[in-house]
Amino acid sequence: MLSRCAIFSIKAQRLVIATWIVLSCAGILGAINLDKHLTTSLEVPGTPSAQASQHLADRFFENTEGTFTILYKYKQATPGQIAGFKSSLAKAAAVIPGSQVIQEKAFAGTLYANIGTSFDLNEASQYTDDLRAALLANGLQGALVTGPPAIKSDVVPILASDLQRGQLIAIVLAMGLLIATLGFSWAVLIPMLFGFATITTSLGIIYLLAQKFLIVLYVPNIVELIGLGLAIDYSLLMVHRYRQNRDLTSDRLEATMKTAGRTAVISGMTVALGLATLLLVPIPFVRSLGLACLVVPLVSIAAAATLQPVLLTHLGKDTSRTFKGLIGYNFDFLTKIAIAKRSEPLE
Repeated sequence: MLSRCAIFSIKAQRLVIATWIVLSCAGILGAINLDKHLTTSLEVPGTPSAQASQHLADRFFENTEGTFTILYKYKQATPGQIAGFKSSLAKAAAVIPGSQVIQEKAFAGTLYANIGTSFDLNEASQYTDDLRAALLANGLQGALVTGPPAIKSDVVPILASDLQRGQLIAIVLAMGLLIATLGFSWAVLIPMLFGFATITTSLGIIYLLAQKFLIVLYVPNIVELIGLGLAIDYSLLMVHRYRQNRDLTSDRLEATMKTAGRTAVISGMTVALGLATLLLVPIPFVRSLGLACLVVPLVSIAAAATLQPVLLTHLGKDTSRTFKGLIGYNFDFLTKIAIAKRSEPLE
């Protein structure tokens, strides 16, 4: 089955490459717009606590995820001035549609207030900068804005920056290890191309799932982590087997797919089934992790059966002559020693 799929992929390689390019581009667009569909909610729908939270949000604007907290420090303010602060705060809160000041207290030189909204975390976080600008325009200089929406608005860009830096470091280290293993050859690009196609396509599928299911904020990180790991794992296995088959009289690609390709598929199915057990947990937060852990291995299997044969045919040949690879060299050296030892006459 895999060998026939590989043969078809080689015959229709332009179609295969074009399909994966389209899927990757669509996945990139989905990943760009995915953040606004992610949440950190731990709520379990249908439970009494979830019903109570919904009732508080609808009737009393006490929506934890959509509530801003304002802190404004003042010095020796009269009761009239404090009333003026509260009036300015109410005017600033009007910048958020349908919002309401639900709690207000002046204590020890600090005015505390909560601004409740009917929005979820993602929608409310989009008004953070507008609220800060409105507070400044209404004379509340130095007012601090916090709460879940403000925290998300401030922290997510920092996390994204740190994640990009971590991804860059991981790619550089991975390239170094791949060069040490495969040598200076085009084969080192196979895991990167495989991983790029797998990760982007998986994120595109997650974006579609996010329209109907709760998806937590950490899913993109999990997709990238698992996707890159599986790409390097399967690619190294299949490239190594493809190069070993160069002396066989049968087709080397067919032999590779029957051995390493089958191993990659079985491994991917095992990973998918094992991690998919998270879907059995009746908590949306955990189930979203299970969805991500199910999608990535399945996409990796599809890439290993269709895209990988094309990459192996064009990039998998051992063209390195100047530097075979430190790990490959060590393996060959140890193999030669083992053969020499076994051929020594017994005393």
